[in-house]
Amino acid sequence: WDDDGKMKFAVMVVSDELEISEEEVQKKLDALLALVPGLRTRLSDIKVADLARLLARVPDVGAKMVALKSILPECDLAKLVSARPSLLLEDVDDIKAQIAEFREALPNLRVDFIIEDFPMWLEHKSPKKSVEELCRSLGVDAEKAQKVLGQNPSRLMMVQSREEMILYDNGSREQVQASLTKSKDAAPDGW
Repeated sequence: WDDDGKMKFAVMVVSDELEISEEEVQKKLDALLALVPGLRTRLSDIKVADLARLLARVPDVGAKMVALKSILPECDLAKLVSARPSLLLEDVDDIKAQIAEFREALPNLRVDFIIEDFPMWLEHKSPKKSVEELCRSLGVDAEKAQKVLGQNPSRLMMVQSREEMILYDNGSREQVQASLTKSKDAAPDGW
């Protein structure tokens, strides 16, 4: 069960999910890798459901990359997306608001560079609250918290909430809960 075996299995599953041939899946995969070459080394780590979602949206990936670059102009976007492929599935307006909130809460830090190296910061859906919680837990003011994060950005992860820490194979925590209650916000069937 090596990386090639995993990819063959993923192509087969995605083919079934999208109801297209394995050859068509491979073409979409090649197009995706042309847009985001760094994903090639991460393919075996990507959840099959996320891969299916990405391949279903290959035409949108280029536009998404351009939009992300406008939000994070100093960021090595290929590096970030390779580390966090699910970013391509997230709503651009939500990402834009999240980054703006990080910049507002941490005006002395170069947020783009930190997120490039610490993409897990994007797990914080309310950056302002996370920074406030960090200040409270460290017993420091916002200025000192920025210095702490400038020296060790991973310190922000010590204030993650329960919802931000749990990753689900079948969509977000909210989608899984919605699926259990058959809500309209449920993850698509089979995901």
